Amino acid sequence: MRKLARTAGGRVGARAGVALALVAFAFAIAPAGSAAKPTPPKPRDTVTATGSSLIPDHFAATAIDVDASSGPSGEDPQGAASFTVLNFPISGSVSCLKVTGNVAVIELEGPLIAPPGTLSIIIRLTDNGGYGQDRFEWYPVLPEVGRDFDCETGAPGWFGGALDGRAIVHDVPPGPASRRDCRHGGWADYGFKNRRQCYRFVRRSR
Repeated sequence: MRKLARTAGGRVGARAGVALALVAFAFAIAPAGSAAKPTPPKPRDTVTATGSSLIPDHFAATAIDVDASSGPSGEDPQGAASFTVLNFPISGSVSCLKVTGNVAVIELEGPLIAPPGTLSIIIRLTDNGGYGQDRFEWYPVLPEVGRDFDCETGAPGWFGGALDGRAIVHDVPPGPASRRDCRHGGWADYGFKNRRQCYRFVRRSR
């Protein structure tokens, strides 16, 4: 009887060992990161515009198409913009973006499609809620100007004006303004690893 009991116990133990091995194997072949929660994207300044200049003149822009974004402080600018002036297409990649409230300044540079000799294009967009109140303004930076311009300096003058279309400028805050912004998962929206880091940022900012 003892021998039978030992044999039965050995079989049960062997089966349990096989079951544990199968469970371990299942975990081993499971897709990596399947249980990990994806990191939410950090908030970004975003700018879009479509339409044409409301007042037609020699410098009016048509076929406007702007789609740009960056971090809250202008880091990692992305996107492109294009428009047409006097039947000449102008387009380029976004090299910098500065958003202040409802106003965005964009620089387009190489690869750049523009009149020959143009170094870059500076664009200023103003979001006043639409209905002909938004503005699309631009300026070509040429060698004879004698200096360079970017998103920080803006341009010495502007062409264009009121927009028959829509310019949408979204300015995200550079960081949480209060502890309330850190709650209910808000800390992740600002790129913090946990709520405590978010609270610490608010305390240091004050």
